[in-house]
Amino acid sequence: MAHSTLHIAELTDDYLDYTGRWWRAAELDWTEAAAVCKKDGWYFLIGSGCTGWKPNTARCYRAKSITGPWERLGNPCKGVNPANGLGPDLTWGGQSNYILKKGDGEYVAMFDIWKPDNQIDSRLVWLPIDFNADGTISIEWADDALVLPNGRRVTRSMITGHRGDARSVPENTLMAFRRAVDNGFCFECDFYMTNDGEVYCVHDMNLKRTFGIAGLATNVCWKGTLDKVDVGAIMGPQFAGRADCRVPRIDEVFALIPDDGRKITLEVKDPRPEIVPLIQAAWRRHPNMKEENIIFLAHKATRAALVKVFPRATFQHCVNCYSDGWRKGCTPIPVARQLAELDARPECRNFSPMFDLDLLTPDYIASVHRRGVTFYTWCVDRPEDAVEVFGRGVDGICSNCPVELWEGLKAVCAASKAGVQAP
Repeated sequence: MAHSTLHIAELTDDYLDYTGRWWRAAELDWTEAAAVCKKDGWYFLIGSGCTGWKPNTARCYRAKSITGPWERLGNPCKGVNPANGLGPDLTWGGQSNYILKKGDGEYVAMFDIWKPDNQIDSRLVWLPIDFNADGTISIEWADDALVLPNGRRVTRSMITGHRGDARSVPENTLMAFRRAVDNGFCFECDFYMTNDGEVYCVHDMNLKRTFGIAGLATNVCWKGTLDKVDVGAIMGPQFAGRADCRVPRIDEVFALIPDDGRKITLEVKDPRPEIVPLIQAAWRRHPNMKEENIIFLAHKATRAALVKVFPRATFQHCVNCYSDGWRKGCTPIPVARQLAELDARPECRNFSPMFDLDLLTPDYIASVHRRGVTFYTWCVDRPEDAVEVFGRGVDGICSNCPVELWEGLKAVCAASKAGVQAP
């Protein structure tokens, strides 16, 4: 049973021996290469599996005391190493080594990129650690991360394409989702169920706007109806006849999702819990879909059914901040009431109110974080708004135009470095 369990030993005052006191951690979890840090009253341990020179999936634990008990959190890694094409499942081809605390209070994780055939050429990778509001940590390989003028570090995976990249191409189509994915962003999509048992993407309950047909999203057949709809032609002649601009079914969507740690938001708009077994069956057909990388948004009964079959997924509580409309100027719902609604949904560890700078104050965001809940907001389409709301502490944003928004953020950062106002 060598290497099956980590042991933590108490050192003598001169650090030259140990006192005889020791404790077990990651018991029978076959973990080695432990790297430990302490942040905000929590100890975090990053480790590796015991596979010799071969890379494996990293794992992470946390504990209130160095002596434990230690809670396993899963794989903290995200992104892909462009040098070897390896992603989080193989820890970018590396193994945990050490965690360095910088003078500014930030932490950097160090990983050995072993090359057993030429050990002298083995390298180190240094990546910043993000400490999330839900008590987890993330370590993301992001070559083009931006540091905003307010000092906030932002990566593409912190931006979710609302219905894909919906401003530039037809929404909720494979084209829209692929445009978000290929540019490094997450995406959000909406699901309903047909009368003949297909799960498909559409946002509106009324099918007229995007599908050009009369009827409701919950009362339509795939065969003979939706399979004939050309969404591209309805949204614009330049998209007519494209296979990736037809009505997408769930398997087609799941096949697009990258296995690199990005979060994908699945809004199950159909209120019928009968849709859940169909989603579960599709998920089982796509091993690239890691349960812990899914964010679900659903009606109460459907959400309860999803929680049972996806216990490691994240569930989102999404709110409209106004009681009598979606536009600024309507009556805002008191923050205390919004937080009470969140507290009444303990299964929801992600909170996503609509975007409004007058309402999304730093105190409001901090009050959600104190509950151990991550804070997203929708929809943020202007770079200056994204800079402001990230500066206030949100964990992620949803945008109708993620590609355009990112280019705008790059311009803001470039202008800030040059000491000029961004266009």
